[in-house]
Amino acid sequence: MDRIITVDITENFIKHLADYIDKNYISRGADISRLAFVFGGKRPSLFLKKELSEKIGKSYLPPEFFSVEEFIKYIVTKKDIYIEIPSLDDYFTVYRLAQELSPEILKNKETFRKFLPWAKEISKFIEHLDLELVETKSLGSIQKVASIGYDVPESINFLFRNIIKLREKYHDVLNGKMTLSRGMFYLTASKVIENIDFNEFDVIFFCNFFYLHKTEEKIIKTLYNQNKAVLFFQGGQDEWSVLKTNYDHFSLPEQSSVPEQSSGTIIPSYRISLYSAFDIHSQVSTAREILKSIKKENDQDLDRTVIVTPDADSLIPLLCESSSVVKDINVSMGYPLYDNPVYTLFKSIFSVQLSKRSREYYAKDYLKVITNPLVKNLRISPGIKLNTTDSSMITRIVVHKIEEVLKGLVKTKAIPTGMFVDLTKLERSEELYDLVLDELGNTVLKIEKESLVQVVKQLHKILFFDWEEIDNCYTF
Repeated sequence: MDRIITVDITENFIKHLADYIDKNYISRGADISRLAFVFGGKRPSLFLKKELSEKIGKSYLPPEFFSVEEFIKYIVTKKDIYIEIPSLDDYFTVYRLAQELSPEILKNKETFRKFLPWAKEISKFIEHLDLELVETKSLGSIQKVASIGYDVPESINFLFRNIIKLREKYHDVLNGKMTLSRGMFYLTASKVIENIDFNEFDVIFFCNFFYLHKTEEKIIKTLYNQNKAVLFFQGGQDEWSVLKTNYDHFSLPEQSSVPEQSSGTIIPSYRISLYSAFDIHSQVSTAREILKSIKKENDQDLDRTVIVTPDADSLIPLLCESSSVVKDINVSMGYPLYDNPVYTLFKSIFSVQLSKRSREYYAKDYLKVITNPLVKNLRISPGIKLNTTDSSMITRIVVHKIEEVLKGLVKTKAIPTGMFVDLTKLERSEELYDLVLDELGNTVLKIEKESLVQVVKQLHKILFFDWEEIDNCYTF
């Protein structure tokens, strides 16, 4: 069985990997739960699980999947129990060590708040030294030159003169607390890897790595030399200098670097166009116009169009602009969960039940629930015939008027505006419905007051009352 496989850059890597597992393990009745796969991140494992499920066609015990960060920590914790030091604790440790070993660099930034940017950079510098297995003796030349003086600010020379002591002391302090930085996890794993048993796995697959830190190279090569690892690369060394470095490091035979190709291999035909835009909004507007031209030429091509956004902050502006051109959009990127309206809605529902007092709800938490974008666009139209847009518009107006009343933006006589709100009293408030009807009077929508009462009651039922009897996370 080949232990070094190179897949052509135009191939579907996950499918190729799944075919390999099927051919060498599944079809032979092997226990694939004793296989481990290490990817650069977490997402590839989801697609591989899907491919394997389709091939097996029944329930099965899956292999073990790791991101490279998870695998590094897995190695270290097989030796001892360490935790990763929180970032702020890490920076404060650097600050204390700088005070002790190199107080000169604290000039004009004696407080932790002022020194924090420096602490971050020093921490990153030490992390990089650890990741790349830079030995202490290699730093001696830096100290020697620093004693003469680099053509840099004197504070930098102060730092370089003490870098060996600072790094060693930094390692000692963290090890003493049984905590490690990210770089120290990698460094420790590379030191102990030769003495770690992986009897729980028959084979460990390292998949589709590109640039490798020196610590990663040592770990993978050690396992490869122990006949424990299978390496999957994508792309040949002729096209990618970084991959050539990997091949050279692992001393791979020349023929192993020739990508495997299937009969369906596609020869890429690139058409590259460069556009200039001065800010994010002009960029997404340019993208919108390009989508328009694609749609005009061939509407079906939109389904085969991918937009890569290096910065997650550009996602929302891009969606706003492209939604006028494209009907269905699949977002596949690391958009933070806490920014997702679904997550914030359930978090708010959970919080409002914790902060309520008897049947009265804390007004601030109550507003967080009903002003969630998903709630404001709910289609509630009891007893009346409205189209989808009209129904959600009524909900939005109701929510906005409740918000204005509870925040005191609109003066009312009968609606209490204290810290807690009684939802039953709010439902009976004639003033609230009069405010909503006045607002609707500026639109073409017509609705009876009784129907508005039902809208408010439905909102309270599905968002508040139905959750009151839940008393644990499992039921929630």
